[in-house]
Amino acid sequence: MMGAVVDLAEARRRRHERQRQESDAPEWAHDIQHCCLYAQMLKAEHDAETARLRFEKHRDGISAWWEAPSDVQDRVHANNREWERYRALMQHIAALPAQTRQQAQMKRNTIGSLWLRPHRDEWYARLRAGCEQDDHLFPASAKLARTSRS
Repeated sequence: MMGAVVDLAEARRRRHERQRQESDAPEWAHDIQHCCLYAQMLKAEHDAETARLRFEKHRDGISAWWEAPSDVQDRVHANNREWERYRALMQHIAALPAQTRQQAQMKRNTIGSLWLRPHRDEWYARLRAGCEQDDHLFPASAKLARTSRS
């Protein structure tokens, strides 16, 4: 019986990367409900800071962000970094396999409806694939795999 050749260096690299990610992750990182609730909180905080920044920009008569004082620009950059954390969390949530229909529904609701658009870009494709992996938990009428991918 012929087997595939295993690249041990690649396997070690993947294991090391997985261990590194797990050591940085909170203890609830594999709990869909906790992740979804945390994502909702991150998004709410980002939206609130965005609204504060826009309000202050309008109030202070600033026409463009690059004209704002450095402390405001630092807040804008920090808020943008938080958005990237949120996007990474969305990818993580999509990759988590749901065990129940309730978990799968929470996952779909947290990710939002943008994942329904096939072929938008790679990021959305990964969100869609993560939601499709839970299709078996839904009745045929709610399955994503039945929709056209053209």
